[in-house]
Amino acid sequence: RREKKHPTCHIWWQFCETASSRGDIHGRIQTDSQFHMEIANISGNSRLISHQYAIYQQIRLILIQNCQHADAALSLAQVHHHRPIVAAIRGRDLEEARGLICQHIKDFYRLDPYLLRCYDSALEEVDASFGGPSNA
Repeated sequence: RREKKHPTCHIWWQFCETASSRGDIHGRIQTDSQFHMEIANISGNSRLISHQYAIYQQIRLILIQNCQHADAALSLAQVHHHRPIVAAIRGRDLEEARGLICQHIKDFYRLDPYLLRCYDSALEEVDASFGGPSNA
């Protein structure tokens, strides 16, 4: 049996918090990207990992130009979402992790809550077609 590699996502959100508190925009973007890549790595889904990496390579300049991370207080508030997400993943609480991730995405991208309700509805339909919730 293969031994599971211990995920390092908790280290990356700590680095991300440090960069945010210093107002280090480049460091914040780099460590935040690494945090999200580590979450993808935990999944073991090579397609997800590959696509996420490609996306980060393409949007890094957009993120820097956007400078949404320039406001240290806003940046820290966004990064603080990572801590409970990591705790839910470590606790293997899929529903909690999913809810926290949806909240993080909604806040970060300033999404209309309606979009997340549509996503929830779509998930429920998929779950029903497979005979139960996706985490069963």
